[in-house]
Amino acid sequence: MSEDVPPYGDPRRRRPEKSRRHHSDAGPPREDRFEFIGKRLTLIVAIIVPLFTAFMLWRAADLQYKAAKEAVNQQRESLNQQYVSMAIGLLAKAPTDDIGRALRGWEVDVFMKFAPVPISPAVEQSLREGAAIPLRGDAVTGTGSVGTIH
Repeated sequence: MSEDVPPYGDPRRRRPEKSRRHHSDAGPPREDRFEFIGKRLTLIVAIIVPLFTAFMLWRAADLQYKAAKEAVNQQRESLNQQYVSMAIGLLAKAPTDDIGRALRGWEVDVFMKFAPVPISPAVEQSLREGAAIPLRGDAVTGTGSVGTIH
């Protein structure tokens, strides 16, 4: 290596100068720039479209799941109301035989499980012992009202 050129990596070593563009040189032709932009847009679209599609499919499935869950909850609530109506209808009559007395605990259990508002332990015990729920109107169809137990 010659003495007047500093070794590679020495900060005194000169870098070759880059060629500078003249004002008359406008750069690459316009078609090349459009091709470059077109390739980049194609790449961006190739990434965004599948992601957007996946998001929309996930959202549709989520909405469908929530609607099905709400339908199941409404069916469950309707069934619970039917159980409460059945239990009130059965508890409105005092048991007359041994089978009626044996079923009385089940009737109270059904009422306690599905009624939205629980009854007091004293009323529950009274019903288990055979007291009837005094009704006014038709409680089974919901047109009457439940009286108090004494």
